[in-house]
Order: sequence, then C-alpha cells, then structure tokens
Amino acid sequence: MELTQILRLTPLLIFGAALTLAACGNQTAPAGSADPSDAATTSAELLEGRTFLSTSISGHELVDGSQVRMTFDGGSVSVQAGCNTMFGPYAVEQDSLRVTHLAGTEMGCPEELMSQDQWLGEFLESGPGLVLRGDDLTLTAGEVELVLVDREIADPDLSFEGTTWQLESSIRGDAVSNIVGMEEATLRFDQAEGRLLVDTGCNQGSAPYERDGDRVTVGPLILTRMACEPQAMEIEQLVVTALDQQALTMSIVGGQLTLSGEDGDGLGLRAQA
Repeated sequence: MELTQILRLTPLLIFGAALTLAACGNQTAPAGSADPSDAATTSAELLEGRTFLSTSISGHELVDGSQVRMTFDGGSVSVQAGCNTMFGPYAVEQDSLRVTHLAGTEMGCPEELMSQDQWLGEFLESGPGLVLRGDDLTLTAGEVELVLVDREIADPDLSFEGTTWQLESSIRGDAVSNIVGMEEATLRFDQAEGRLLVDTGCNQGSAPYERDGDRVTVGPLILTRMACEPQAMEIEQLVVTALDQQALTMSIVGGQLTLSGEDGDGLGLRAQA
C-alpha cells in the first residue's frame, strides 16, 4: 500500500527558541488607559473549547495556501499550519499567551512548511500579546501581528446529509494514512431517500441508513462488482470495511467528516468542492 502520510505523535519534538522581539510585542498599556472590557477578553476561559483560523498576518508571510489553526481545549493549545500539529499547555497572563514545552507530530512535509512550523513554534513560545474581542483573536510579537477568527464563523460546519464527502484518509487507532487515489471515493447521505450513496472509486452502490444525533447505523451495502486496479480495490476494501461496522459515530468540523466505529477505526472525509 502506498502511503503518502502516516502521523505519529512524538512528544520529544520540542520547540524552544524564542523570538528576540517578543518583549516589545508584550508591552501593556498604562493602567486606566485601556477599555475596561479588554481585561475580560484576555481570560483563558473565553478561549476554552474554541478553534480559531488565521485571516491575516503582518510582519511575516505564511506559505501560499496555508493557514494557522489554533484550538484551545482542557488547558492545552493545538496548532497547525499546513504540516505537523503542535500542542502543549497554555495560560493567559498579563494580556499575553504563555505556551511552554510544545511537542508535535513528526510528519515529512515540503521544506517551506517545515520551516513555517519552526517559526510558528517560536512565535507561540515567545509569549505574544493576546487580545480577544468577540470572535476575533489577535496575537502580537515584535512586528508580527497574527489575526484569527473563530472557526464557527470562518468555516461553519457543513450539513452531514446532502453533502458529497470525499475520502481523505483511513484511520487505524493513532495512525492516519492516505493512499493515492482515495479522493475518487465518495459518500453521500440522502436524507429524503434514507440511503447512503457510495462510490468507492471503482464500484458504485448504496445502503439504507438511520441517524440518531451523532450515531449513524448503516444497513447492508450493495455494490456493483467491476474489477479495477489493485490500488483502487484496496481503497474500496477500506470503505467497505468501515461501513460494515454498521454502527458509526460521526463528527463534523467545518468541511471535514469523521466516521468511526466503536474501536475508533474509521474514515476521514472532506466535503467535495
């Protein structure tokens, strides 16, 4: 099987260097000069459970087509900018974001994205100034100002039913893999007919389904029986095996759908453009 990605959590990848200009970016306004409402905007409680996506940056350029994604959950921050995912504990102190001991996944990516990961880790560990106003989050260190907006505003969750979902990855425990050609396989849940329409990239078919909240029960899947290239047949088997679990849990974040069985194995899909 040709894998283009395998993610491995590696807690030893540490980003320790700090930006020398951080102190300049962390200066606070004199007492009494700030809007009284700004004090509340820097509370970690208002960040918890939220994901933010970058909308603009000044003082630095992001790799074309990339975007910074930050999630604050359970006292930890997770950040991704097109390659690896970094994570670590965080706190908000004196209008600054304090992130320490960033670890991350260890996936091979183009050199420019790897360099961007390094820069982002250093930027976050520099203690950037933080301002949260409603759905807008601004981080500032030295001459760099990174502006992000709440993901629910920038990238609202798509509808589970009526959307054509394109296969993106196969999930096996902590391993997420991608096979060249996966994007040819699609799923579409037709609410009116109560049927799941399946195109494996080789054969086509359908199955009845029922939904109860985030639980989806898939009935017997009937497919055509055309022979295809070995790689296409391998992708088809991944799809069939996942759907044969029948009782699935679905999760949608923006334009991404995850279907997983009780053992955690499943499929990662993205809304088709």
